[in-house]
Amino acid sequence: STPTGINCGDDCSQAYPTGTVVILTAAPDRRAIIHGWSGGVCTGRSLTCTVTMNGTTTVKAEFYSIFGVSPVVYGLHTLVSGNGTVTSTPAGIVCGNECSKAFNVNTVVTLTAAAGANAVFSKWTGACAGSGPTCTVTMTDSKTVGAAFVNSAQVVLSVTTNAGGIVTTLPGGIDCGARCTAGFAPGAYVNVVATPNHGYLFAGWSGACAGASTCDITMTGNKAVQATFAPIAVGSYAMTVHDFGEGGIVSSPGGINCGAACSAAFVAGTKVTLVATPAAGYKFAGWSGACAGTGACVVWMDDLANVYAFFDPIVVPVATEPIPTLSEWAMALMALLMLVVGFMQLRKRAMLRR
Repeated sequence: STPTGINCGDDCSQAYPTGTVVILTAAPDRRAIIHGWSGGVCTGRSLTCTVTMNGTTTVKAEFYSIFGVSPVVYGLHTLVSGNGTVTSTPAGIVCGNECSKAFNVNTVVTLTAAAGANAVFSKWTGACAGSGPTCTVTMTDSKTVGAAFVNSAQVVLSVTTNAGGIVTTLPGGIDCGARCTAGFAPGAYVNVVATPNHGYLFAGWSGACAGASTCDITMTGNKAVQATFAPIAVGSYAMTVHDFGEGGIVSSPGGINCGAACSAAFVAGTKVTLVATPAAGYKFAGWSGACAGTGACVVWMDDLANVYAFFDPIVVPVATEPIPTLSEWAMALMALLMLVVGFMQLRKRAMLRR
């Protein structure tokens, strides 16, 4: 899912605030294709399902096994982002609707991108590359192709990464892996989040971001960012901290010191305690992911762990003058009248002296 939380088979249930737009992406195994969505909010055979969280929602994704089909076949999976479609020759892919199809081994498949109204084709990702309207793949194995369309008024964020993890964005659009290019409104503020796979830790950004903290980009123009993941020793797990807002997080034992070092490897079974310290003008708003609440975060490293830390600005109440009561208005008016009467009497006396 984007935002993160769902990673199903393992984690298939997640709470989101009301109104959150959640994009679910189906990832068929090597010898399967997507058969379809059901559950009311999503239908069809696209690889993605978009849900607006207005209540408790159940979504079902069904996959169809192509293992053992003779002759050997592999799945071609197409992920479209933005307003456009992708079709294939030989026929089979018509995506947005039919985005996952089995083709015989060694079949040469040509994919063609067609932009919708007020959109332009931006880029191929995954098993294809470049920005031309067509791409060709040879089905020597299962393949996933991303096709990004952007509004002609948008600016483009492009992400590249290696096999050690995925990169997502808030707001959604990037899920790389496969959807590595997306359009955003000029001036949009985008959080870019790196999440390592098992056996890796996040090593840092290059391009439009640097260092190893959460990458925050203001889209003043087209931007490109690269995420690097590094392998870790067998018998260790990576903890990655994603910090939002202004503040720092440190770990005991050492390793995490975020914003500088937000991902570290710990030997399996290690007890790791995280402490959040807000920057001046901010307060710590809480944890999510492997921790919850606002106290210290304690994680036993029996698997890779992702922890999200949120800092909110401290809102200082603006002092306002109290509104006078009716009696206070009456007293002020009486004082004004007495002042006027006194002035008139002084003026009358001065005229009589003349």
